[in-house]
Amino acid sequence: MKSAPERRLLVPAIFVAVLLLFLAGFFLLSRGNLRGGGKPPITAAVVPKAPGGNVEPGVDTGALLDWFLARQKASRLLSSDEGTVNAYTYDQALAAIVFTAFGHPDRARRVLDFFLEKAGGRFHGFTDYYPVTGEDVTDARAAGPNAWIILAINFYTARTGDRRYLPLGRTIADWILKVLKTREGAVAGGTDPWGGPMSWVATNTTSTVSRPSVTSPS
Repeated sequence: MKSAPERRLLVPAIFVAVLLLFLAGFFLLSRGNLRGGGKPPITAAVVPKAPGGNVEPGVDTGALLDWFLARQKASRLLSSDEGTVNAYTYDQALAAIVFTAFGHPDRARRVLDFFLEKAGGRFHGFTDYYPVTGEDVTDARAAGPNAWIILAINFYTARTGDRRYLPLGRTIADWILKVLKTREGAVAGGTDPWGGPMSWVATNTTSTVSRPSVTSPS
């Protein structure tokens, strides 16, 4: 069993590997409409700036994957930190990418199914976090975590050919572009408790929502 410091050292290395795998998947997805025959991609992109490098020699990716697998609860969410009940939306997106990249698409589907069900009705963006039990406990809805759900959907779709989550990706992207995009072309940081856009702009979110990336389902 690796110590907490060792686990913390593993996370950046595996994160780099996952981002590189995502970029390969995004390239395949952006080349066309996944076997063709669909509508053109919408004008939204969530493309991460991946740092260079690969998984460092000696990194036990199997142990790290086991750690991810063990954290997934019956609600389908993963607790973000040991000893807590919070499941941050960003972390769920990253977990779905990890599961897809390392041969557990069924586990990725559990995560994405949670958000597919949560998005039912009129979509107002996913909240920043949920308890692992899955209920809504906050009205904070930041742009970044929602954009990362699109990333997870893109990567899962490109790797598996399963298109069931593409409508959800389009719904999230539409919300980002229609509700959060400013007249200057930037993206507001999220929505306040009353549903209006926040007054600040996150440069990292603006830079990642800029190119076609969500393919129409049909």
